[in-house]
Amino acid sequence: MDELMKEPFGLLCRLRSDRNMWLRSFVRELIVPQIAAVYSDGVRDDFEDHDYLSYLVQSLPNLRLVRLMHPLSFNSQYMHSMRLHPNKPELHLLAVQGWEPTPSETLHCVTTIKVTLFRELRHDVPGGVHPYMQAFRDLFFSCPNLKSCSLTMMGPAPPPQQLTRIELTGQEIFPPLQHLALNGHSIHPDEWSNWRTQFPWSSLTSLEIGPQPHYVEDFLGQLSGVTSQLSSLEKFKISVWAGQEEEVAEDRLKRFLLSIDSLQTLEITNYDCTVETVAAHKKLRHLVVRLSENWDSQESYDPLSSSELFHLDRNCPQLETLEIYFERVGDDGNQWNYDALRALAISFQNLRNLTLHVRIGSVRDHGQPLEPKLNYESAREIGAKFFKLRKDASEFRHRQSKEPGAPKDRFEKLTLYTGPGLASSTAFIENKKVEEFNKMTLELTNPHDDIDDLSLVHPERELVEAQYLKDHPDGTAKRVRLAIQVGEDGALHENDVPPVE
Repeated sequence: MDELMKEPFGLLCRLRSDRNMWLRSFVRELIVPQIAAVYSDGVRDDFEDHDYLSYLVQSLPNLRLVRLMHPLSFNSQYMHSMRLHPNKPELHLLAVQGWEPTPSETLHCVTTIKVTLFRELRHDVPGGVHPYMQAFRDLFFSCPNLKSCSLTMMGPAPPPQQLTRIELTGQEIFPPLQHLALNGHSIHPDEWSNWRTQFPWSSLTSLEIGPQPHYVEDFLGQLSGVTSQLSSLEKFKISVWAGQEEEVAEDRLKRFLLSIDSLQTLEITNYDCTVETVAAHKKLRHLVVRLSENWDSQESYDPLSSSELFHLDRNCPQLETLEIYFERVGDDGNQWNYDALRALAISFQNLRNLTLHVRIGSVRDHGQPLEPKLNYESAREIGAKFFKLRKDASEFRHRQSKEPGAPKDRFEKLTLYTGPGLASSTAFIENKKVEEFNKMTLELTNPHDDIDDLSLVHPERELVEAQYLKDHPDGTAKRVRLAIQVGEDGALHENDVPPVE
């Protein structure tokens, strides 16, 4: 932080220099990362004490947006500088932690807040409202131009009622939210009537729920009373940690999805949702249906049939990105599902990106990874079949249409990946190494329209190789060799993972 003010080479000194006036005029967006330890109970750090952010804001005449990922008080000098700035830049508060004092003025510049609160069981809560929830309420209603709100609550679950109550009077004016994300929180039952009648549901375009369990079920039940108002909802994302029993939530999810029809983006993680339910959304452009695994199981999912995929294509013809799981088939479950691959290749004419999740199986104890394994060789085999089928289907449609000109397929990339997906923060502690090294993403493209010359990219390998070249602590020679081994051979059992520093 001292580098900001160090003369004559500090960032602020250079920005405020008359010689760099032209440079200042080009800056439109300012990103402040977390640059010091997080402090609680209102204790400020050097960054706030010296008003560095205030100086930065004053130095940039054409500033339009400030993304603040560092926790600061809402009553600091930088807020005053934001209010006085002639350009009226937007402020995104992305590191709110609940200890910040109540705003002394209305925060017109704040359009996005990202709040993470830690539940504490307290018995001295006045009026049954936890101080952190009071702080969230005060901030939320101090931002009349708020467009995006993300609230995550960590700690004991499920919480007592005092940890969800924010004590609404019924006179509050909700900001015009377009995006709402709730993780580990549901609306207090006594306050739902105010949310139902006063929250601007009709302006909401994006809604995210999860992944902490227990709360999703309650919130989905509450949403059933406002589905008629969600006419603008375009994106819905719902998730739960792997291994959770959420049968009631799955039933409520199905009813919720069948009661709205405006979605263009739908992401479902670790919930069982039928193709028929998804296919009811005919405007979909982006679809993710992801089922995680726990790295220690031979259980299988029912593979998506070609008829289900054709049904999805007929009802969702505008799909541009699609992510689903790719199950092995056969009597022993040891064959790639080429029927499903064919259906994916010859359908979905507007598809640009396809992502397939391939399960690993068991890599611990007495289990073994599933066969055939995903590796460089099998990925190229799958990719060659897919791109050949897609090219043939495109040419056939062109001949049938009898239109002049060569057919142009919009498809760009096929991605195959392994990994457990969404797991709780306490999972995989003992076998973190196995999880880390067996995660693999293989990206295939066909830039030259030549099946024999597919381009294959392994991002995890490229990252560790780049770290090795830069002498990064995570980029050791052993890690590079291990990444190459996983790519060439496929998933490794924990007994085959060598010691890595």
